[in-house]
Formats: sequence, C-alpha cells, structure tokens
Amino acid sequence: MTFVSRQEGWVLGTLACGVSAQCLALLRTENGGANWTSITPPPTHPADGEGGGAAPSGVYPQYVGFERATHGVAIMDKDWGAAPMGGLLMTVDGGRRWSPVTL
Repeated sequence: MTFVSRQEGWVLGTLACGVSAQCLALLRTENGGANWTSITPPPTHPADGEGGGAAPSGVYPQYVGFERATHGVAIMDKDWGAAPMGGLLMTVDGGRRWSPVTL
C-alpha cells in the first residue's frame, strides 16, 4: 500500500475472478480509503510455454509505489519471487499505462 497524501493511495493485491481463481488487482483511493476504485494493474508476462491465466506464472508485480499522484513504479519479479529475474515498470499517468524501464 502506498499513499502520496492523506487522501490519495494505491494498494496491490488479488481479487476473486472466478470460482476458485485469484487475479491481480490494483486499487486506488482518493478519499483516504473510504472508497476504492479498481484500475488496470501493471501487466503480467507469462513465462515461455505457460498460459497467462489467473495462476501465478510468468513475471508479476511484487510492489507498486508512487512518488506523487501521477508518477509510480512497479517492481516485477518472476513467479512471485521464486526466480531471480524481473524488471521495473514506470507510470506517469497514475497507473493507467505502464512502461518498462531500462536499467
């Protein structure tokens, strides 16, 4: 969970998206957490030869943080932290679009 003010913040987690599946979710509040709105989470990238469904496979965001309302980063990791590959994504529009950052 990250807040840039007392009112505006984001939380990364999972929500039910089927009978027994969990899907990645990014929620945003503009009123201190009284209400949350779902926004598009950073993209996931299925591993080679694996499906891109709700099950953890591929590269997923492990952390989302914002410096101000528009600028944030997502730290990506393979298989929920099980492998040493990942990357960094950046947003400059409050999380509507995410772009890779070359390190």
